[in-house]
Amino acid sequence: MMNSRTWLQLASVVAGAVIVGILAIAVPIELWTANSVFASIILFLSFALPPFFVAPVPQAPHTDAPFIWLIGPLGRLWFLLLVLAASAVGLSIAGWHRASLALCLGWLGICIIGFALLNASTQIVTAAASQTKPANINARSNWFTLLQKLQLRTDDNDVRKSLERFAEEIQFAANEPPSAEPGENREIDAILGQLESSLSRPDEVSRLLRSAEVLLAQREHSLRAGRTSA
Repeated sequence: MMNSRTWLQLASVVAGAVIVGILAIAVPIELWTANSVFASIILFLSFALPPFFVAPVPQAPHTDAPFIWLIGPLGRLWFLLLVLAASAVGLSIAGWHRASLALCLGWLGICIIGFALLNASTQIVTAAASQTKPANINARSNWFTLLQKLQLRTDDNDVRKSLERFAEEIQFAANEPPSAEPGENREIDAILGQLESSLSRPDEVSRLLRSAEVLLAQREHSLRAGRTSA
């Protein structure tokens, strides 16, 4: 099954072929020279080639940041290549063959340099993206979401208030560094995992939340100590 990038590549190739086909029909045969044919090939490549620039770019784990970042720079490069190629075709048909060849050479240089710069820049974006965690693998976000769901599932006002209070504590807790996960996270995970089956027992919910609050406080202390030593 083709993904969106494959469809974009297919569309660009078809668009290039259609444009060149229109030129072949619209331009009188006596105006076609070797230079015009070469410029038309460059125009076809201007449509067909840029979507394939994404192929060698690595993707950071759990994120599409490199590909999202590529949209702007790749779009500008694509537009520049199209303008140069279309100008080269126009000049070649008008008989300005030396100027057309100069634009074709400039097109080739910009294509190579642009691809190299995009590749190098995206490596930097990939490295930066790999140092961040998306919300769906962030422990605090998962805890907060779980507590919100549990609030909706309980009919006991005291339990709901206790869950809401602890959710606020988690919401304003310190962010953990992406490279290191506090040891308390697993223990808090285990405790919060028992809440759902204990919603009908307010005393048990209170006990679990007190234990989780103690661990959360220890987590805060560990994170502050880590930042101080760094």
